[in-house]
Order: sequence, then structure tokens, then C-alpha cells
Amino acid sequence: RTLLRILERISLVHGGIDISEVLGSIGLFVLPPVTVIIILYLKKKNVI
Repeated sequence: RTLLRILERISLVHGGIDISEVLGSIGLFVLPPVTVIIILYLKKKNVI
């Protein structure tokens, strides 16, 4: 969450940064761990 706040401040300060680019970079950091967590969760539930 602190990373999100830092990115928000940077985007507000520079203004030239596209929100989509920021969200894209956030997505690259967020998605891999989330998918791993989901896979592990499904394995625990014996879905996979």
C-alpha cells in the first residue's frame, strides 16, 4: 500500500505519467504473487 501511495505521489508531482502506465507497472508486481497464492489455495482445496 505504501508503494501505491508513493506511485500516486510521483504521478501527481510529474503529471505527465499516464495512470494506465502506473497501473500496468503495479499489475506486473501484483499479479504474479496473487496468481501463486490462488494456485496454492486451489491446491489446498484439492480443486486442481
